Amino acid sequence: MKRFEEKIIKRQECVQRICDICGKESNVDSETSWDRGSWDVDDTIISIKVEHREGYSSSDGGSGERYDIDICPDCFKKELTPFLKTKCKNIKLEDWIW
Repeated sequence: MKRFEEKIIKRQECVQRICDICGKESNVDSETSWDRGSWDVDDTIISIKVEHREGYSSSDGGSGERYDIDICPDCFKKELTPFLKTKCKNIKLEDWIW
């Protein structure tokens, strides 16, 4: 015979992101676009991911460290892009079609 009990499992869940530069708060649903780092701005989804990882992986697992930075679309365009243009000569705005 098996006896079952209901268990409550606590877990952390991201419910909002805040821009690390200007403090703007996101207003997206955490279940849909949050994991992709998207922002809902005037009914337009904008996706920005800035991350650096170092570490190792093997068949048994792995570990490492990472920087995960939250940047809103405005700060990406007004702060990060101009800075990178001073360091990198090949950064350019490209058109895309879906």
